[in-house]
Amino acid sequence: MKSLLFALGTALAATLPASAQYTAKEWPEGPMKQRFANTCGGCHDINRLRVGYTPEGWLTVVRMMQNFDTPLPAEEWGPMLDYLIKNFPERARPAAVILDGPAKVNIRIWDVPTQGSRPHDPLAHPRLTVLGVFARIERDSTDEPRVRRRFLARHPKSELYAGFGDFAFWRMQVASAHLNGGFARAADLKAEDVLTDLAGADELIAAEEGAVEHMNTDHAEATRLYAIKLLGEEDGAWRISGLDPDGADLTAGDRTARFAFPQRVASAGALRQMLVELANKARAAS
Repeated sequence: MKSLLFALGTALAATLPASAQYTAKEWPEGPMKQRFANTCGGCHDINRLRVGYTPEGWLTVVRMMQNFDTPLPAEEWGPMLDYLIKNFPERARPAAVILDGPAKVNIRIWDVPTQGSRPHDPLAHPRLTVLGVFARIERDSTDEPRVRRRFLARHPKSELYAGFGDFAFWRMQVASAHLNGGFARAADLKAEDVLTDLAGADELIAAEEGAVEHMNTDHAEATRLYAIKLLGEEDGAWRISGLDPDGADLTAGDRTARFAFPQRVASAGALRQMLVELANKARAAS
């Protein structure tokens, strides 16, 4: 699979005209009506709830509010969820408009300049422009669970809203890219120049989920050493979020790092051997 994966989750925040808004007396009746108005209305414009959610979406919202220590007794969360699901079901959203033609994505990554550093202009730093076409990954596709797992491992905070009905994953079929590395350092690139080649790596792809779980559960110290000894990253609770033939993606909170393998691996056995050898190298550097 030669593609770049982008998660384009769009949360609709409906702005309602005054004539269409609920008044305090118009909230749906139910045992949680007043508690709902007092608790939710204390922080939010609850007229926006008219857009509604699926039952799974409301469960995610409730869990998110619990994480923020919303002042509601524990025994009332269940009735509150029932009230929301019953009275605010998901309403029809405007249909998405699919535009034909290629997509263009600019990827710019730079460090915030420190005082007195040069250059001051972020655009003077290297940047990559990727050209291609986006295709939506449908929820019932066989590829969606793997895509979802890998994305949430990389961006765990997204789990708060990844279950919403208006959240979707999109894959970019890359056609070409253009690298601007600075003055007189530009190059046109082919898709294969910027994508990981997965040809012949079916065994590794099938073993990836188990390998990631095994490393994070049983060899967390080795993962930490990969980051601080081989990549020069600051110490932290480093975890592996993904593995592929070219390397490993590491995360520690909001920090991310990419660990490139010395050579390509395509099987579970080769991956295991590579991780052991690099762990030994990291320990030797301690």
